[in-house]
Amino acid sequence: MRAKTDKKSDATAFNAKITVKTADRESAVAPVVAVLLILAVLMTIISLYSAIYVPALKEQSEIEHLAGVEEAFLRFSSDIENAIITKSEGTVTRNVELGGGSVVLSPLKSGGIMEVKNETPTWTYKIYKDGYAAQENLIAQSLLVNFSYESVGNFWMDNGYLGDYGIVSLKTPYSSVTPIQYTTYDAAADDIKANGGIFRSMFDLGYLPNVVFEKDG
Repeated sequence: MRAKTDKKSDATAFNAKITVKTADRESAVAPVVAVLLILAVLMTIISLYSAIYVPALKEQSEIEHLAGVEEAFLRFSSDIENAIITKSEGTVTRNVELGGGSVVLSPLKSGGIMEVKNETPTWTYKIYKDGYAAQENLIAQSLLVNFSYESVGNFWMDNGYLGDYGIVSLKTPYSSVTPIQYTTYDAAADDIKANGGIFRSMFDLGYLPNVVFEKDG
């Protein structure tokens, strides 16, 4: 009877040990599974963000960037016209960001090219004394150059801007140029012809009367 009792007690202890070890393993695996599920959810969210929201956010960032470029060009044009009207000298500085499209989790930005074409001025005037176009008779001269901005790798549209003849225009990838302050280029040309546009205040010429007596004969 004692031998049988000992065998039953040994079997019960063995089963208890197996049960405890199995429970320990399950409790150790559960946190790992939970972490993997959390990572899977995070990866899904990041994938959806990158596939759906990032392109839209980049386009919105580019639209805001190009709006800033347009504002800078209009300010440039206004500064030039103001300098002409007031006959003032000086330096005007405007910051133009040469790229946009940077958003959270996607810092890649587009580029841009800012160019000032002073080697081929759009308008030039020179004033000479005594009516002789010689360098020693040159009193004053002025050049009006054009400047432009061109987008590179834009996430929305590769639009650009052109400042020419005192007019700021929008340049599109389809080679079309549309003035911002006027409805068409013809309207801008008509305004320049009729009212002088930015050129009407380019310079003033004053004179001092000087009576000269000439002997007849």
